[in-house]
Amino acid sequence: MFEVFTEGGSNPWGIDFDESGQLFAEMCVIPHFWHMIQGARIERQGGEHFCISCEETTRNEQSRDQRSRKPIYPFVYQDIKQHGDHVHWAGSKGPHAANARSDAVGGGHAHAGMMCYLGASWPEEYRGKLFIGNIHGQRLNMDIPERQGSGYVGRHGKDFINFNDTWSQTLNQLYDQDGSVYVIDWYDKNQCHHTREDGHDRSNGRIYKIVYNDQKTTKVNLQGLTDAELVKLVPSKNEWMSRHARRILQERSEKPQTSREGRMKLIAELKNLEDVFQNADTTSGRLKALWALHGCPGVMPDPLPRLLKHKDEFVRAWAIQLVCEQWNSSRVPLAELERLAGEDKSPVVRLYLASALQRIPIEQRWPTLERLAARSEDASDHNLPLMYWYAAEPCVASDPVKAVALLKQCRIPLLREFIARRLATSSLKTVANK
Repeated sequence: MFEVFTEGGSNPWGIDFDESGQLFAEMCVIPHFWHMIQGARIERQGGEHFCISCEETTRNEQSRDQRSRKPIYPFVYQDIKQHGDHVHWAGSKGPHAANARSDAVGGGHAHAGMMCYLGASWPEEYRGKLFIGNIHGQRLNMDIPERQGSGYVGRHGKDFINFNDTWSQTLNQLYDQDGSVYVIDWYDKNQCHHTREDGHDRSNGRIYKIVYNDQKTTKVNLQGLTDAELVKLVPSKNEWMSRHARRILQERSEKPQTSREGRMKLIAELKNLEDVFQNADTTSGRLKALWALHGCPGVMPDPLPRLLKHKDEFVRAWAIQLVCEQWNSSRVPLAELERLAGEDKSPVVRLYLASALQRIPIEQRWPTLERLAARSEDASDHNLPLMYWYAAEPCVASDPVKAVALLKQCRIPLLREFIARRLATSSLKTVANK
C-alpha cells in the first residue's frame, strides 16, 4: 500500500533526510528548496491540488481533472510556498527566461539530485548541508538548512563545485561508507526537452568520486556482522553505517529464525537498543535508536506513549508520528495528543500533531484541533496555520456547529478566514440543494 506523504510540487528529482529525519527535496521550474512535511500541500507548477485519501476522494468525486481524471481537492485555499530564501535563477521574468544568464546566482532553475552530507570524512563544515545538482549551471549548489519556527529556511551557500563545462549535467550525489561522494554526470550537449530519438548522446556518461584528504577506500560487509555488532553501529555518526545497520536489523527481526534459541538471542540483542537510546547524548543518537526499535516491532513493550513526555522535542515529535502511523484507537493516547497541543512549547511538536491529525478519524480530531487553533503564537509560522487548516477542513465540512465554535475560539487569523470560507461554501451548497 502506498500513502501520499506530501502533495504538490514540480519535478522533485532528488530527496534526502537529515539527522533528525527531516525530508528535503529539490524541484525544478518552481523554487527549488523544500522541507517535505507529512500532510502538507505545497506549491504546484500548475493546475489544481488532488485528493490524497479515500475520504477526500469520496467527498470530491464530482470534481475531476479533465486530463488526468484525478479527483481535485478544491479546499486547499492556499498552499505552502518554498522554504528557501532564494532561487538559482536571475531576474523576474520566470525561470526559463533566465537560462544561460544565471551564473552569478547559482546557475539556473533546473536541478537534479539532493544529498544531505552525513558522511564521516569531509570537514565538519559540510555536515548537514544540502548538495544539489544544477543542470544548466554545470555545478553543485550547496544550500544550508537553518531551523526556523516549526521547520526550516534554506540559505544560499557557496557553490560546492563548478565543472566549467556546459555539457556537464550532474544527476545524483551519494556518499559511501568512507564519506567520499559519488556523482553521476549525464554529460550531454543537449539539456532540455525535445522529441528527437537521437537528440541525446548516450555514450558520454561518467561517474566522479570526490575524496577528501586522500581518504582510503574500505571494504565492508555489514551482513557478516553479528546482531550485537550491528546494534553498536546504530548510533554511529557515520550515517551510511547507521542506516544500513538499522535496515539489516529490521530484516533479521522479520526473518523466520531456524531455532527458538536463535530468535531469543536476536531479541536479547535488539533489546539493547533501549540502552542505546537512553545513553545517547544527542538528538540524532536518540532518534536512530528509536527508529531501529520501531523497525523491529514486538521486541519490547511499546515505548511510544511514554516518549510523548520526553525532554527532546524531536523525540516527542517522532513519537507522535510513529504512534499514529497505523491507526489503532487503543494505542493512540488522544488525551495526551490534546495535552501536547495545548501545552507543548515546541512548534516542531505542533507541526507533527498537525500531520498526525490527518491520519486520525475526523470525529476524534476536534479536542486536539481546538487546542492548536488557540495557539496565537503560531499565526506567523511558515507552516503551521496551513497545516492546521489541512487537518481542520474535513472537520469543518462534517460538523458546521462545531466548526462555528472552533471559529470563535481560533486565534490564528488565516485559519479563521479559511474556516469561515469553508462554512460559507457548505451553506451555499445546502441552499442550492434545497
